[in-house]
Amino acid sequence: MPTATVVGVLVNPASPDLMQALLLGLQPVADAIGVRLHVLHASTEADFDPVFASLSQIGVKALIVSPDSLFNALVARLGALSLRYAVPTIHEHRPFAAAGGLMSYSSDDV
Repeated sequence: MPTATVVGVLVNPASPDLMQALLLGLQPVADAIGVRLHVLHASTEADFDPVFASLSQIGVKALIVSPDSLFNALVARLGALSLRYAVPTIHEHRPFAAAGGLMSYSSDDV
């Protein structure tokens, strides 16, 4: 998404250390390329639909999903929502990409 100026970052506020580490790593990169990060919170699966429904309203053009255990357990649901809302989404694990996300970024588990 080379033209995206607003990128969402889906985090679980129940995992504050992971959330902080992710945002500390992403913010300097976002600043360097002129992208504004919009942090979105989900601590249960019930939070997913409202988060995805809000993306277009807040101008998010792409989404990064935190490597949180909640999100890891629900990659199929998150992939389906990425397709439904037509938002390019990146997640740590390959099954997410297979479920509808744009791509994954971890090592191969095979």
